[in-house]
Amino acid sequence: MSETLAKNPSLVSPTRFHNSVHNAAAGYWSIGTGSMKPYTALSAWGETFGEGLLETLVQAEIDGDPTLLVAYDIEARGPLAQMQPSRGMLGVGLVITPGLTTSSTARINWRTAVNLVPTAVAERNASIIGGNAMEQCLPFLEALACRSSTTVVVGLSSGLFLELELDFEVV
Repeated sequence: MSETLAKNPSLVSPTRFHNSVHNAAAGYWSIGTGSMKPYTALSAWGETFGEGLLETLVQAEIDGDPTLLVAYDIEARGPLAQMQPSRGMLGVGLVITPGLTTSSTARINWRTAVNLVPTAVAERNASIIGGNAMEQCLPFLEALACRSSTTVVVGLSSGLFLELELDFEVV
């Protein structure tokens, strides 16, 4: 679609273009569910999961309401694949609450920090989905699946990181 838009924009219908923008899924979800709650759609390439998780943690704490994080990426195609390659499909959905509930999986203590190294994806998962822009969610999901108190680091930008201490003993 990017190539068509650049070379012959009259061939791209308004509906087709509208469905290609990154916030279309959030808009359709809010329409389909009748939700009047605010939503944010953001894109930060390899740091999208970290940026989205930080946004969700802050919103849940400030608003005092459970907040849904949906993060996903699909394989890039055409000219976009040359500029921002991403392999395969990967998505995650999390509900972040401002405090512990009866359905909480873990307590997350978090902080932003500089000069850290993102937690590596387990080799078995890297071979399946490595190269997807959303792959930074995997160490976080791996920690949740193992239910072992640990610290996970995800990127926010070059040099800025989100450090997440997962505590399963309090749940």
